[in-house]
Amino acid sequence: MAHAFARLAVAWVASNAPSPLATTAEWAFTVGILLFSDSLYFLGITGSRALVLVTPIGGTAFLLGWFCLAIAAYRLA
Repeated sequence: MAHAFARLAVAWVASNAPSPLATTAEWAFTVGILLFSDSLYFLGITGSRALVLVTPIGGTAFLLGWFCLAIAAYRLA
């Protein structure tokens, strides 16, 4: 849920000052949501650990998204 608000923040930053960092942040959050959250949903629903190695990649995408968002917001101020 927190990353949904992060995507709203990215949209706000991108609407005020479009930049490649804002675009990268949006893509990173999208990839993070898909890889991190969906792999954990898959594990919880099926009990299969087939996608457990994908989870850290999604977490890294979240970190990249937060980093890009912070820099883009800093440049906006």
